[in-house]
Amino acid sequence: MDLFVEPNLRWSPLARGDLPELAALQAAIEYFDDPPSRHSLGDDISLFDNPCEDPGHNAVVGRDWGGIVAYAWDHIRGGELGHPKVWLEGGVHPAWRHRRIGHALVTWQLARARACYAELSAGNGQMAPLWVGCAVDAHSGVVGLLADAGFTPERWLLDLQVQFEQTAPPDDPRSVEGIVLKRFLSEWSEAVRDAHNEAFSTEPGAQPVDRESWEASIDRPEWCWMALDGDRVVGYAMNSELRQEWAAGDGPIGWTDRLGVRPAYRKRGIATALLQASIRSFADAGMAGAGIGVDPREPERLLRTLEPLGYVPKETVVLYSRTFA
Repeated sequence: MDLFVEPNLRWSPLARGDLPELAALQAAIEYFDDPPSRHSLGDDISLFDNPCEDPGHNAVVGRDWGGIVAYAWDHIRGGELGHPKVWLEGGVHPAWRHRRIGHALVTWQLARARACYAELSAGNGQMAPLWVGCAVDAHSGVVGLLADAGFTPERWLLDLQVQFEQTAPPDDPRSVEGIVLKRFLSEWSEAVRDAHNEAFSTEPGAQPVDRESWEASIDRPEWCWMALDGDRVVGYAMNSELRQEWAAGDGPIGWTDRLGVRPAYRKRGIATALLQASIRSFADAGMAGAGIGVDPREPERLLRTLEPLGYVPKETVVLYSRTFA
């Protein structure tokens, strides 16, 4: 691991003892930039301890005389199925910007991603091309930085939220003939992952989610739901908690990370029922609202499902990516 990023700061691998200081840096960045989503110390600890992560090799922090003022973290996923993906995370304190530190961080992250790809290829034989991506606010200054590094827009996501003060959560989800909704159980995880991979197999460019990445993504299993036809999982809603207070003062919300229905079971209201059950779970847990990110290329169909539940558009997030052979 090459620790040098650029000469303005002192660079070292991210250590567990750095996490409180890292969380403070993230809070300063988020206060200044007001991004759609935020970090917390609890999130950083969970991520650091995640078996999928190797922060000692894939994350770096930069210090001035007062402490950590910049960081970068590569999150590597998908090697198990031969479709490696690297998600980029990082930031620079507002007081240290305009010194091209951000550009140097992205250069380091790409080099580290390609080194990891070489290691995976050596151990697993033929691999799909390496995909590297980063999701940012459409109006963020990071957009220019990513463009300079050769990233291009791949997908746009529209974030929608419903606030329970304006729209009361449903008492019960709608019923769907022949379908039973059940809370997610860990022993059903593989069946739900199979449903997810089939549901998204119809999306252009979609790749299956491997078991390790799937398990790592489960944040609030008690808020997740399955739709069953007999013993077969035909739909699912995998949910998490945005723990921070949003800048708008709306309070913490429950978030639907993954929502899907097998192609043969669509247009029956299963997605609506899963969202209603999820919203009820969020409300019972004391959340102030619910949120979801959707592809705005099909806004009419999506809004027909989401608007009656009280969801309104909030932010647009753009997924930027690069691919390496």
